Amino acid sequence: MANVVVGLTPPADFTPLNGGPMSNTAIKTDGDFAVRASAGLVDPQWTWDFDQGHPGTWLASAIALNPAPPPAATHLVFTVQPSNTTAGGTISPAVQVAAQDDAGVTVTSFGGSITIALGTNPAGGTLSGTKIVTAVNGVAAFSTLSIDNAGNGYTLVATATGLASATSAPFSTSRRRRSRCGCKRAAAAASTRRSGRRLSGSTWIAVRGRRSRERCRSSTTAAPPP
Repeated sequence: MANVVVGLTPPADFTPLNGGPMSNTAIKTDGDFAVRASAGLVDPQWTWDFDQGHPGTWLASAIALNPAPPPAATHLVFTVQPSNTTAGGTISPAVQVAAQDDAGVTVTSFGGSITIALGTNPAGGTLSGTKIVTAVNGVAAFSTLSIDNAGNGYTLVATATGLASATSAPFSTSRRRRSRCGCKRAAAAASTRRSGRRLSGSTWIAVRGRRSRERCRSSTTAAPPP
């Protein structure tokens, strides 16, 4: 308060709750009853203006309140989406899910369990790996996930007790490449007789043809008759 006219500029984004009957040009109470419209950390500053041509006395007082507790987590978010991979291959990088508040800020105090499962399942695949992970600093990382069947448009769904669930972006798994030649090695103990000689230890060899096709032929070793 002051015994002369005083101007007051409150901090931005603050709304006075109640000016009261003491709010006039000499007594300012706006700062005592102002609140910020949105949540978050602030550094409020009030500015008092005095007329140097009219000296006077003034008194200012301030009350510091303890900060409110951080907002609680309300929903889950995929912070690292699943990427395309081969059927049966580990999804890499690791899928990550965070617990966030209504403002979209990760709540580092959250340490609950987050569960992940298949959402959209276009090819009847099975999700393998560790599917329940305890969050650390509000984030759970799933580093061993894989899907056995190839398909396009898979999604994952993350859930946690008391929080709204989250669905990932769609991703795909492709078939693994297989060798074109079905050659097999015959059993070492197998033997046949041919022209009075024993043929032992047949070995199959892959031979690449002119058009990059593979064919198989047998290479045998002749052993003297018993």
